[in-house]
Amino acid sequence: MKKLLISLFTIINTIIYSHPHVFFETNFLLHLNKENYIIINLYLDESNTLIFSSDNKIKNINDIKENEIDFIKEIKNHFRIKHNNNLEKGKLIFENAFIKDNQLNIKLKYILKKKINKNDQIKFSIYDNNYYYTYDYDKYSLQIDSQDLITKINLKENKNEAYYFNMIYPLEYEVNFN
Repeated sequence: MKKLLISLFTIINTIIYSHPHVFFETNFLLHLNKENYIIINLYLDESNTLIFSSDNKIKNINDIKENEIDFIKEIKNHFRIKHNNNLEKGKLIFENAFIKDNQLNIKLKYILKKKINKNDQIKFSIYDNNYYYTYDYDKYSLQIDSQDLITKINLKENKNEAYYFNMIYPLEYEVNFN
């Protein structure tokens, strides 16, 4: 009985006290002109930037190479996008990275696979199913650069995509084009 109580206590504490360990402020630029793509800017918090800087031999803090960021592969797998409710399979392209004001800044680019037309919809989000990384963004974190299409933007939790013990829901942008 004592072993059962200790086991339950450990499991409950792990669930209650588990939390993300890496924090990114995030913003997006949806570019819809001759080329259609999304720019994702990630800003690592100061304490994790300090850990990153001390753990890695960075040659130039103004021009950090992709292979100098050991966790970039995980980040690239956290981005999800749907075009007209069809999941797109694509890769995030590393654009650049640098440290400024004690924050690691990472810029990634996703090229949309299909042309955006009137009455189309895209939904996208960035999140880690394991909740080790967390991405902080809100309705003001998305900018749209479009000459032709008028958009309506919503940001909401996707209740169909629960993760981390079914307790967390990803924030998802829904962009409708008129």
